[in-house]
Amino acid sequence: MSTWRPPLTSVLVALATVLVPVAAGAAPEPRPDREQTVVTLMFDDGWRGQSAAGDLLAAHGMRATFFVNSGMWTYPDYLTRRQIVRLVHQGHEIGGHTLTHARLATAGREVRRREVCQDRADLLALGTTVTSFAYPYGYRDDDLQGVVAGCGYTSARAGDGLADRPPQDPLCDCVARLPFDRDRWAVPVKPTGEAPLDALTLERWVRQAESVGGWVPIVLGRVCDGCGPGSISEEDLTSFVAWLARRPASTRVETFAAVVGASSGSSTRDDVSHDLPPARVQPAQEPRAAVASPSVPARTDYAVSVSGLGIGQAQIVGAFVVASMIASIGFRVVSRRRRTHLVRHTA
Repeated sequence: MSTWRPPLTSVLVALATVLVPVAAGAAPEPRPDREQTVVTLMFDDGWRGQSAAGDLLAAHGMRATFFVNSGMWTYPDYLTRRQIVRLVHQGHEIGGHTLTHARLATAGREVRRREVCQDRADLLALGTTVTSFAYPYGYRDDDLQGVVAGCGYTSARAGDGLADRPPQDPLCDCVARLPFDRDRWAVPVKPTGEAPLDALTLERWVRQAESVGGWVPIVLGRVCDGCGPGSISEEDLTSFVAWLARRPASTRVETFAAVVGASSGSSTRDDVSHDLPPARVQPAQEPRAAVASPSVPARTDYAVSVSGLGIGQAQIVGAFVVASMIASIGFRVVSRRRRTHLVRHTA
């Protein structure tokens, strides 16, 4: 009696159908019995082009979180106060990111408190709830965490923490599980890398999460073509949002605060005692002033910190140039006097 065996070709094709997608890192389509997938889009630094992102998402019924440096909204290339208010009216969340995107690693405690607390006070003055914070450059320590909590925030976001690898790897921390139960003062996000992001990358992250269920927190920077790490072109963002709108009902978009959860005691009032002057109410007229306000230091990547005060590279170079000019003028004056003296002595 003979036993039927499937042709070798059929066996190989079947194995390839199962193994090739796994080897290539592709994620299968979401299964009906999977947990729900939540996508959070976060825009950092308050760049002016992000206003268009707010309009695009609102048109698709989606809400994002915008982490804003309130000390920058009178500067060119940044969102104006009026544009931020528009984002609030569209239902987007506004989070704090310090006044000037300062490097807080070497800053003193008073500088830290002013950067964090005054930023939140300015944002609260817009009439919105502000509970979420993003650490500038992703830096955090215990003291800074205490400052953030003391200023009234209820959660804070790190700069990375979730790997960019297929979630089929059991050791891969690629997706945050729901409900979120990790450290709310160091919430992990997908890495932005060293290059601009594109629609295909964002779609891949969402598909990977859909294969296991969970939370995909994505950080975006400027909305423009090839503007550096974390940026995305308006074309790619439009394509991704349209694709996201067509995903199954098990995939939805929520703000950072909606996922992590805000304190029940949060309010739109600045009721945190941090001994700071009243929030500045800046005019909403357009266009922006091209000159920086003397009360708010311009954003800069500090090269040196002295007694909690940041000294930028441009300031160091400027001081060197001025010193060189003074030395050159002094040398010319001395040389001229010496030549005059020699002439008189010879005569």
